[in-house]
Amino acid sequence: MDGEGHRRSERPRRPLHAAWLSVCMAALLAASAVSAAGDGPAEAPETAPTVASLIEALHGAAAAAMEAFPRRPEAVMLLDAPDAPLLDAYATRVLAGCLTAHGVETALFAAHVRTAGSRPGPLPAPIVRALHNRSATVLIRVAVAGAAAARQVGVDVYDAATGRVAHSLRVAVQLSEEQADLSSRRRQELDAADADWLRLLEAAFGPGAPAPEPPRDPVAIAEALFFLEAGLWDVAADRFLDLAPAGPNACFMRGVFALHMAGRPDDAIARAEAARRDHPESGPVCALLAWLNLRRGRQDNAVLLLEQARLSDMTREGLYHYAEALMALESGNEEAAQSRLTRAAALLPACPFVHVHLARFHRNRGRLAEAVACYRLALGAGDGRPETWAELAMALRALGRDEEALRALREAFAITSGSIAINRQLAAILRLQGRHEDALDVLRRAAQTHPHDPGVLAAYGDAALQMWRTEDARRAFEDAAALNSRFPYASVQLANTLAARREHAQARTILEALLAEQPEYAPARIALGRLLGRMDRFEEAVRVLEASTVQPDHEADARLALAEVHMAAGRASDAVASAQIAASSRPDARSFATLSRAFLAAGEPARAETAARTGLEHDARSDAALLALASALDTRNHREEAVREAERALAANPYSVEALETAGRLALDGDDAERCVEFWQKALELNPWNAELHLQLGLVLGRRLDRWEAARDHLVRYAELGQQHAQES
Repeated sequence: MDGEGHRRSERPRRPLHAAWLSVCMAALLAASAVSAAGDGPAEAPETAPTVASLIEALHGAAAAAMEAFPRRPEAVMLLDAPDAPLLDAYATRVLAGCLTAHGVETALFAAHVRTAGSRPGPLPAPIVRALHNRSATVLIRVAVAGAAAARQVGVDVYDAATGRVAHSLRVAVQLSEEQADLSSRRRQELDAADADWLRLLEAAFGPGAPAPEPPRDPVAIAEALFFLEAGLWDVAADRFLDLAPAGPNACFMRGVFALHMAGRPDDAIARAEAARRDHPESGPVCALLAWLNLRRGRQDNAVLLLEQARLSDMTREGLYHYAEALMALESGNEEAAQSRLTRAAALLPACPFVHVHLARFHRNRGRLAEAVACYRLALGAGDGRPETWAELAMALRALGRDEEALRALREAFAITSGSIAINRQLAAILRLQGRHEDALDVLRRAAQTHPHDPGVLAAYGDAALQMWRTEDARRAFEDAAALNSRFPYASVQLANTLAARREHAQARTILEALLAEQPEYAPARIALGRLLGRMDRFEEAVRVLEASTVQPDHEADARLALAEVHMAAGRASDAVASAQIAASSRPDARSFATLSRAFLAAGEPARAETAARTGLEHDARSDAALLALASALDTRNHREEAVREAERALAANPYSVEALETAGRLALDGDDAERCVEFWQKALELNPWNAELHLQLGLVLGRRLDRWEAARDHLVRYAELGQQHAQES
């Protein structure tokens, strides 16, 4: 936050006294709807007769929320939706401070809870289970809605045991200038290494630290925490250092950390050194100084400081081993990193973030069984984050344990249904199980639940396009592109959908307009190159695609597209050269499948078979590699094996037009024209714009089966599509 955004709000800094709470509560309850547990929330009025400041409203909400229960809740969780606007996140943390002032222990719970309009719905079962695992009795969701002149704060209180709403409150609020400024701000994320260090320092300066946290205004601490988490470093540093100028406690550590991140490293080190002089035996202060020295390039100093921390504070030995592991990872010493991480995890069995870090370390090095064990330890230690469930699912999926992966993803999906990655993973596993309609339904429901999220809409569009539901895909991509003009992926996929329907002119217009605005967006250029190849504009296609090969992140995709264009143009040797470069830079199933087809086009079926089998070593369920292998085997007269591989490809992806075409061709070669017709008719039901297949099916129906009446429609359609293609090329 800069400029006026740094100005502090004019707000009371006072404890939450019972009399003041009663006044606030009475005013708020008069302006809101309250219901007893079990009756569900009553309708809140459209506009409240009172107008309060946001902090005053949340103070009152804290009292009113607790009054909704016969007994004081033992543990209150506040919903911390990952995609919440900054203002909502701010209000959530302020409410946490208000509850703390009210004598209620709180914690944040990362999840997404769906609502039906303005009325909150019941919690999904996995969220209820996760809350139970964390011994929570109440979950509170808070949001600020409305235009600047008509803001409303909403607080929904859920009974964590039943998942039902026990209390729902809405009240009009006024925002300070600083609060209002949050509506237009974005989070500034820490990089992964510094986020790990901050997590470590929070644990080191947490409960039981040598210098206990002094009693402070909980709301002030909650506000300062929010600014720190949002990456508004200057204001976070000022707030925390006002609360604890000398330390050493959590507020002091956060202030010094924010001071460094705000670009004032000398001030940060000076404050930390002063705290060390006053508290020479403080292990947490030594750890803080170690991080500051590491960021100044003084690694030797950091090593000595961590050694001193371990010797002076054996109760936190595991945390200092973890800090040494972080340093080893940054310096590239993997052996030391693994040793320190393993030791830290053994010393800190109840510390989820250490187990997650060790799990990722194993996963990234292919030790998937070890990764799964560490993820389960993290979840058992109380990590209820959907990201952890999703990462566990990916590791299980890579091990071929699809049922377990599906269960883990369902846990993640139910906690936060708005995550694009989790939705895609869940759909992918369902597809692997042959449940393609269920997979599409997962993404369809996500799009219906999040109609204003272009990423979720695009994920649904991708799934619909894979199944040749082109009308659904088209609408999804159009909606996603309309929601965010700076989301080029949706425009590219819209163009690809139109190209699949042979609406080439419109697809080209979209891609060229996108490239005029974002000329460096390589996926659009690659899509344009593929489109020009489909239109038989081969030289233009090659020029466009070669321009994309200079971008390292997209070279493989550009080379594969070039190989396709060269094959279509009859330049097999050029296709082989392009595909070989792609397979070298990105050795995956798709690259080797394209290389196999290029070898086959060049008259080298043995090398084509080898390339296809290499692709299957990377992904045994790749329908593209299976089809390439089937074609190579067929060319080498291994007909039975070819049929078997084509059937495997069709089982892997029954919506693959290429698989249906290949299966039909193999059936025809085996003198089973009826079976061929069955396969090709299914292919044309999916893709009725395939001119060449209309011709081939028409000829089989007429010449082989003497069904000229049925053949006529396909031959007419071939002529229509052929005329359109001739005009374009």
